[in-house]
Amino acid sequence: MAGAKFSINADTGDQGFEGAHLQVLTLRLKPLPVSGVSTVLFQVFAPAAFEDELGIARNPPRASPGAPVLDLVGATTGQSVSPIGVEGTVEVTLPSSGRHSWIVRSVVNGGIATLPGGRSVADPTLIHERMIVIRDLAGNRSIVATETTQFSDDGWADAFETGLDAIGAVGPTGPTGPTGTGATGPTGATGPTGATGPTGATGATGATGPTGATGAPGLDGALGPTGPTGPTGATGPTGATGPTGATGPTGPTGATGATGDTGPTGPTGPTGPTGPTATNIGPADLADEASGRSIPFYVRVDFVADSGQDVEIFNANAPRDFEIQDVELDVETAVALSTAELRDTAGGAGAALYSAPFDTGTIARVRVTLPERPLVALGSSLYLRRSDDDVVGTIALRCIPV
Repeated sequence: MAGAKFSINADTGDQGFEGAHLQVLTLRLKPLPVSGVSTVLFQVFAPAAFEDELGIARNPPRASPGAPVLDLVGATTGQSVSPIGVEGTVEVTLPSSGRHSWIVRSVVNGGIATLPGGRSVADPTLIHERMIVIRDLAGNRSIVATETTQFSDDGWADAFETGLDAIGAVGPTGPTGPTGTGATGPTGATGPTGATGPTGATGATGATGPTGATGAPGLDGALGPTGPTGPTGATGPTGATGPTGATGPTGPTGATGATGDTGPTGPTGPTGPTGPTATNIGPADLADEASGRSIPFYVRVDFVADSGQDVEIFNANAPRDFEIQDVELDVETAVALSTAELRDTAGGAGAALYSAPFDTGTIARVRVTLPERPLVALGSSLYLRRSDDDVVGTIALRCIPV
């Protein structure tokens, strides 16, 4: 499957590259051998060609302010150059001085993919950008105005933080200067006698003498006798309970009013005609190509944990040609930072049918309308690819036959 990722000096990274002054770099598509690639173009900043209104495949990538213009050498020489053959190399030599940054872009097949139905669409996987930097002695790198994650996942923020750390740091102490060689000056005159020193501190207080012996305690006097307890007084009698008052008579119940007469029943309306009996609707009945009418249908699939990253929706058995209009994803068990995407091949191969992956990092029910309305052909495959197979839930596709 065609892709736009490329190596710099045969490295394995896909983002930033730390360069050095006068270093020669070699750019090349990866992995080799390439497949599905008809054209490849490498680009660096070209001031004369830069126009904001141009598309991404024509508008050259940016460089840091004041960075020298690089010359790419391949089938031709300049700032937008193809190699000799899609598996060939393009070389570039870095400048001899300065702290600089350049974004380098590769564009495969003009950045355009052809869908199974023959429709051409922009494919972000056919355009890839990396950043080449030369740092200064303090370890700082220059920021590019349009950079996002071409150098690292934190983008320009990590370069900004490195600069703040450098501003707050205290530089090292310089080396001690050489000893002077001038002649030694004359000895100065003897100074006046110093003032009398202060009076010395008062001596410490002597130790306290021992405590004298305690005298013998006196004798306790005898206790007097306890007086007798007086008699307890008698309890008075309980008073008699007063009589309960009589209950008053209950008032009479009011008479019930008479029931009104029931009105006559209206006549029964005539029975309507019997509607047609519904029959099973097959894939061929969902669309009428002659009249341009289509019946939408839903495809619903549950997915469980530990069942592999691929959730099979169709395996070379799509019932007819149809477009996916929107997706409802109900995440019942989420995994932090996980995602899922619709693909036309299992194992993460093939192509994604929608440019933005679905977030499965939180428990939620999300409905996404797909502006591209990806096409699924009769007899083709369709999978939900999870980045973590512990994610559990349901996916429902709203489809339009074509």
